Amino acid sequence: MRRCTQAHRTYTDACAELAKSPPSSACRQLHLYGQYDSLFPALSVAHPEMFPSHVFTRGAWLWAHSSYSTRCFPAGVFGETISEDLEDGVMIPLLDMLNHDHAACNTGWPTGVQEVDGSSSSAALKGVGRMLVHEAIKKGKDIIFSYGMKSNLALVHYGFTMWDNPHEVVNLATLIPSALLAAIAAIAPDEATGDRAWRSSSQLRALRAAFETPEALEECGGVSVTNPLPSHLLALARAACMSEDEFHNAFSFSCACGPDGHADANMPVLRRYLASNAESVGESIGEETELAALDMVESLIEEAFDAATKLLDFSDLCLDGADGPEVLEEACTAVKAVDCIRCGDGEYAITPRGCQLACVSSHLLVLMAAMDAVRQMAGDACDDGSENEEDSSDDD
Repeated sequence: MRRCTQAHRTYTDACAELAKSPPSSACRQLHLYGQYDSLFPALSVAHPEMFPSHVFTRGAWLWAHSSYSTRCFPAGVFGETISEDLEDGVMIPLLDMLNHDHAACNTGWPTGVQEVDGSSSSAALKGVGRMLVHEAIKKGKDIIFSYGMKSNLALVHYGFTMWDNPHEVVNLATLIPSALLAAIAAIAPDEATGDRAWRSSSQLRALRAAFETPEALEECGGVSVTNPLPSHLLALARAACMSEDEFHNAFSFSCACGPDGHADANMPVLRRYLASNAESVGESIGEETELAALDMVESLIEEAFDAATKLLDFSDLCLDGADGPEVLEEACTAVKAVDCIRCGDGEYAITPRGCQLACVSSHLLVLMAAMDAVRQMAGDACDDGSENEEDSSDDD
């Protein structure tokens, strides 16, 4: 991690490898190259004594950026009056060398509120400029600071990733946007559907539009081990599979409905109602609709599996066959044996290959949890349907 002498090289190499897949990394890399090219070699030609070309290389530029971006703190830690939109920070010797582990951190800011992701807010840090330990630290024991409950795609910008990251998040809206949009398109008119007039209605078109907003896609896409089946994703699938009667039934309990029933302007509110009342909505739709919705989510997860494995660009790994998961597991075990730094309760990768494998394997763990949640819910839906049939038979 940061103590490693090859940390700056690891950061640059790992980001270069990962830049082939995650859009944010690729854009960042291109942005840095563009910054460098806009300044050099022009500055070296105009002022060779101040900007010697053999010192101000592209590699040195990336190293300087990685050192700053992985270590800087908000400028407000020393009580500086700064503009809200100022992004500059400061590097603090010693403090900016602390290693990360969220579960075992033993130091932190003496005041301030923790953000949702576990990191300290800039506003809370203003004027502090120091840290305190939370417990007595014995000689030789690591001083550990939490960078926050971050996914590996966030951690890699510090120069490392975490094996089996419990805070991993798979954003389906980023990983498989076409498949997610295709699911939304299922809400559109369908020739094979018996209620074609309903499928062509302005109400359903408005609901589809509500799901296509960036905010909705973001809410639908975030899958994690602690939230393997986001309510917004389930809401999307149910909306795509509902009949007209189920649609009106589901929303009849929502105070968002206007006097005219289901006004188009209310659709964003009704979309949120679908997500925030998942249990009652599930009870109001039929078993066939519920199973169709879960089948749609399962298809999305399967596509995410394929997309995740394609993030790897190793010529010696073939993950396309049926034995792909076993091949990936063996590769992770082999790399982890030589690329695993333990810090606190976590195990971390620092090489480009290790960072990629840790990212993808953590992604797959999340998707497996999501698949288990979907299949469990489908099993419960079938059991409930069987019980209802038995009750009906008893009544007869």
